[in-house]
Amino acid sequence: MSFNYTSRKGALPFAVVPAFLILMSPAVMAAQNGDAKRASDGGSEGSVGISMNVPQLIRITGLTDVTISEDDVMTAINTPASYEKLIDACVGGNGSFQYDITITSGTGAYELVADDGSGNLAVPFSVEWKSTPADYNTAVPNQALDQTHVGNTCDGNPQNLKITVADTALADAGNGAYVSTLTLTVKPQ
Repeated sequence: MSFNYTSRKGALPFAVVPAFLILMSPAVMAAQNGDAKRASDGGSEGSVGISMNVPQLIRITGLTDVTISEDDVMTAINTPASYEKLIDACVGGNGSFQYDITITSGTGAYELVADDGSGNLAVPFSVEWKSTPADYNTAVPNQALDQTHVGNTCDGNPQNLKITVADTALADAGNGAYVSTLTLTVKPQ
């Protein structure tokens, strides 16, 4: 949406944007106070220049925690088939650029570790981003943005993040609770 503000120098077009994005700059047209005039002459008018600088932005959204239930484990072992979870994660940016994504975990590998803190039990899993295997702590390069904004939600149903635990790894796991945390880092190219 555009508006024109008329000053003594002519029309000044500007777009309406959220106030938190407006950054004043010394290069802005100098504000000009109006001349004193009689109210009967129509009043006084002045001008205010408005400038904005928006940096390149990138944001990953749509991430949700994964819980592999006892039923999920039993189904994977008995089928036999790997447990797979697709997550509607997406990356948005405010321009036309590609990005790299790097995925790591708090355990130093893609593995679920025993929640008792012993470090004795570990269940490996694999990760994919947009159907490309994501090697641990190695960038998956040249990814296209899913959306051209940095909102809080994903457009559509992208299912970009896939976590797979092999049925054999589940069958070999000792009883107990396991945990892991993935960290996904996106950087514009």
